[in-house]
Amino acid sequence: AHELRLMYIFVTGNQRSGTTFLYQLMCAMFDVGYVNNIAAKFPESPCRGLRAATDLGLDEKRVSFRSEYGNTPLLTDPSEFGWFWRRFFDLERPMDKAALDRVAWNELRAILGAIHEDCGGKPLVFKCAAMGFQMGRVSLEIPEARFLYVVRSLNDVIQSTVNASLQRHGDAGAWYGFRPPMNPSDMRLPPAERASVQVRSTNALMESEARLVLADRCFTLSFASLCSAPFALLDRIQQRFGLRPAMVQHADS
Repeated sequence: AHELRLMYIFVTGNQRSGTTFLYQLMCAMFDVGYVNNIAAKFPESPCRGLRAATDLGLDEKRVSFRSEYGNTPLLTDPSEFGWFWRRFFDLERPMDKAALDRVAWNELRAILGAIHEDCGGKPLVFKCAAMGFQMGRVSLEIPEARFLYVVRSLNDVIQSTVNASLQRHGDAGAWYGFRPPMNPSDMRLPPAERASVQVRSTNALMESEARLVLADRCFTLSFASLCSAPFALLDRIQQRFGLRPAMVQHADS
């Protein structure tokens, strides 16, 4: 039998790499805690949000497996919890050492611990793709942190980024996604070329951060395996992190 333990699993990776889908699978298939869309309405007091969800009867694990650019439709769906993470991290770009030194690490650890208690002592799962920029420092400051790092064919990520710009803004040249360091001249490139520089730079930065994390704390997986054999992949994740299974009701059933 798997023991419940203090552990925070962060789903990370480049934009358009399947991180939202993996996050939903993790929340649905394992006995873990997570912040749903109603609880996420309380970024200044996450535990109050969790209790509000319970009081409203919205603490049930009910996952739609639908999303639009990371946003999920049901109040019971897992939330990216972006407003909370923005209190501590820049979610668009890497942070330098001075900025990371200013992060309120003690406050963050205390809040995560309180969420852990309010979720019944279960391991917690979060999707914070931008945490891929900070994996090395986060693993030092939060020893209980674990990372699921999703990688996808860079050409597919580039094309998906251009498509997302067109679909969201009606303009393939509109900016979408992370903002890694880029030369001013790169910003004037045609959309596909600019997205290529953006995506490849983001990938290189996240790869370098992943190498800073101890092997038993970071599980790297491919988008291809997530699509072709999701249950086999989940079994490997379960074994790596010692998670308990928890089948839940699908939102359409």
